Amino acid sequence: IDKAASVKSYTEQKCEIKNYTLSDDQLTMVGPDVAVLTFKGTQDYTCDGKKGPASVYSASVYIREGEKWKSAFYAETPVVDPKAPPAKPAAPAKKDEAQKDEAKPDAATEAVLTVEKKIWEAWKSKDGKSLEETLAKDFFFYSGEGRGDRATTIKNWSTDNKCEVKSYWLSDAQSVSIGKDVTMLTYKGGGDGTCDKQPIKTEWYISIYSKEGDAWKQSFGMGVSP
Repeated sequence: IDKAASVKSYTEQKCEIKNYTLSDDQLTMVGPDVAVLTFKGTQDYTCDGKKGPASVYSASVYIREGEKWKSAFYAETPVVDPKAPPAKPAAPAKKDEAQKDEAKPDAATEAVLTVEKKIWEAWKSKDGKSLEETLAKDFFFYSGEGRGDRATTIKNWSTDNKCEVKSYWLSDAQSVSIGKDVTMLTYKGGGDGTCDKQPIKTEWYISIYSKEGDAWKQSFGMGVSP
């Protein structure tokens, strides 16, 4: 949702917030005027009578406008307890439902989406060498399990990869330039296969790309559970 819809939601939604705390904050610069702030939020609240998750991992993208830092994007996903038994997954989306007819992305979106597809292909084939070539030197990934640095992520997606992927799909891709040689890509992704014997989930994703020389490299990625 855009700025106007966000302001309306923040000010008009019927929420009762008893308390919240923010912790584990880390700031990462992905350009001279672009920063990613990640943190854990612990909260007790209801919105429209529905209780929200007790803990979330959050990411805020900030850009410098003149002398001020302003929020350009926000996402959160519930904290996953690694010791908890796996929840019963929803039925995965069928390929023909997920891959609906879409307008061809514009050239700017296509440029970073092409790299994004290479990353998914490397994950599917557990190809660490390809990941080394497409992830920026300071890359990190953020999910319900927390923050993973470049080396950890490459290991998780290649040698320690517990996923068996038959196919994958990306849809609803949009990009926006948020700084000099920095672009933010959002899209929905899913696949046919399993991870830890659970069906692959359909999630929204955010990726931030920055230029290293003439090549786009992914600096930050995050999966957001629906």
